Amino acid sequence: MNKKIVDGKVGVILSYGYGLGFSTDNYRIKDLEFEPTIIEMVTAKKSEDEIAKYLEETYPEELWDYVDIEELAVEWLEPGTKFVIEDYDGAEYLVLEENMKWKVA
Repeated sequence: MNKKIVDGKVGVILSYGYGLGFSTDNYRIKDLEFEPTIIEMVTAKKSEDEIAKYLEETYPEELWDYVDIEELAVEWLEPGTKFVIEDYDGAEYLVLEENMKWKVA
């Protein structure tokens, strides 16, 4: 999937709402968190209905009714930044490699 780059940073979609996570629970779609059209829609503040319609038409196999589309947000990262998306009850957050405190056995 192509990535949306603005001002030299890569857009990453997260859902801050509870329910199903946008990226963490729709794992069948590779790299969904980079989906350029959704990034454009979220940053342009398109309505929840417009975004839902696009998601349902483009990715009909997913359970969009349970994702809090109103709570979608875009975080901008430097290219090459290593991260994972974690969630608590569907509310997603980024964990950057630089913030990990590794232990050695």
